[in-house]
Amino acid sequence: MVQTQTLRAEAWKAIKEEKRPVVYTLDEPEKDDRNNLSLSQGNLANDKARVDLMQNRGKRLEAALTKQLDEKLLKQEPLNNRLIVDAIGVITSSWKEHYAKPCPEDLVKLMSDVGDLVGLFERQLRYESVCTDASRDLKIFADDNAEYCERKAKEARTVAVAYPQLVKRNEEMIVNHPVTIDSLSQKVTELENRRDNAKINIEATKMQKEAEASAPPSVRPKSFEETILPIPSMLANNFL
Repeated sequence: MVQTQTLRAEAWKAIKEEKRPVVYTLDEPEKDDRNNLSLSQGNLANDKARVDLMQNRGKRLEAALTKQLDEKLLKQEPLNNRLIVDAIGVITSSWKEHYAKPCPEDLVKLMSDVGDLVGLFERQLRYESVCTDASRDLKIFADDNAEYCERKAKEARTVAVAYPQLVKRNEEMIVNHPVTIDSLSQKVTELENRRDNAKINIEATKMQKEAEASAPPSVRPKSFEETILPIPSMLANNFL
């Protein structure tokens, strides 16, 4: 703010030095009242026009200088609040040391206002510290989120590549499903037939054993040993 006021004061000084009062020289007029009146009116009109021109040029020049100053300030790095607080502390300490007690009321009020300004900057510093920490945390979260999104995108691309194959496999299963069902039905039927035949054979064997057990001895069939005829003793001796 102080720098801006200083630059504007320098600009106005340049304007004043550039636009000095114009001194007009006139020839000695004839002693004529009407001629004197017309000349005086002409000089007043010219002076008014020149003053208006100077004012307009001054406004334009001030606007141009202000624009240049704003552009220059915008290109500069912003002041650090910590540096401002330290500088104000040095200045106020110098005031307290060099001004005799009691201090003037204006100085006391100024120091009070400056103290409020320092408090404002200190609160801003705390806010900046909190914002810095939050920004760091958000950056970490954003990096983690970006990694998570990239992983999900990779999985989605993998699924997108495998999806047509899955659809084709499902279509083949749907087409081959009746054939598979028929084949399974035939196998089930064969197994059921084998089971029924086994049951029949088991029942027949059981009935045959029961019939043999209930039949009289004379009807029972002889075993293989009983059907072999006895060898006569004479023949046996010859063989021996």
